[in-house]
Amino acid sequence: WYAPGIETFIKKYKSMPVKDIALLYNIIRHEGKFYMGSLKDMPEDQKKFKEFLISSATKSFLSIAMLFENNLTGFVKFDTVLEEKKWSSEDVELLKTISGILANAIARFKSGIFENN
Repeated sequence: WYAPGIETFIKKYKSMPVKDIALLYNIIRHEGKFYMGSLKDMPEDQKKFKEFLISSATKSFLSIAMLFENNLTGFVKFDTVLEEKKWSSEDVELLKTISGILANAIARFKSGIFENN
């Protein structure tokens, strides 16, 4: 989902090599979430990832792991493009719940459980 007048970069994200987003991947894998209220906080060694975020007009972001049976199956990423945002603990917990629901629904769909009902 994206707001009217805001360009989507979904295809661009999907084409990024994992090595270019290794920081994001590793933190999500170990902590279940990764967020930055400002790209100024991005470590210097993450130049390609930071350049990508800047080219995508990202001001801040929150990424939440999609886990199924304690396995990382993907992640849900929320970007702000109009202004920086400090993500509250309530934001994080709500989005973790939504990500969990999505991960379980995807796993159930892939297992064919919906076809049996």
